Amino acid sequence: MLDDYRTAPISQELSAVLGLLEKVMEAPGTIGPDDVAPARAAGVSDEAIEDALHIGALFVIFNKLADALGWTMLSGDVYDKRAEIALERGYVVPDELLS
Repeated sequence: MLDDYRTAPISQELSAVLGLLEKVMEAPGTIGPDDVAPARAAGVSDEAIEDALHIGALFVIFNKLADALGWTMLSGDVYDKRAEIALERGYVVPDELLS
């Protein structure tokens, strides 16, 4: 899928959303109702389309911030450990850590 989502064995819904996100990233000023139509036709709800667009926008913003501020990537081991913690505890910060 990382090479080309169009030929990957993924659902029609996911493929349609990825196509929309691709256009949003490449030509954001040209997006209109016709660009959302394939995702809707594939059975993707408006709520799911909005979620995907919000996530895509945040991804772009964070990448721009990372580039501008020189953020570095953490090691894979750190991400693995954080994933274990998130799976175990969720993303909510315990109250005792907030005070």
